[in-house]
Amino acid sequence: MSEKSVLDNIPVKETGFPISNKESGRKIMSVRCKFRCHHKTDDGQVCLSPVYSGSEENKSFFKATPAGEIRFFTVNPAALGQFQTDKEYYVDFTPAS
Repeated sequence: MSEKSVLDNIPVKETGFPISNKESGRKIMSVRCKFRCHHKTDDGQVCLSPVYSGSEENKSFFKATPAGEIRFFTVNPAALGQFQTDKEYYVDFTPAS
């Protein structure tokens, strides 16, 4: 018997689950989180943390990812320009290969 995940109660459209390869029928790892940009600097640093309130969707995501941080630096001004402080972003994780 498999253990239930907190993700079982979150609608597919919010988590990205399940994703399958129609040709092979295999499930492909896919994890979707929702983060808010809380810090951005002119030198290219972007910091995001999980959402926790503000909407029912955010409360659902908080149940699956209640803590964490994404911090990166970019040297691409166009990429940096796409991030705004206090704006929310979906973050999707899929295998690289």
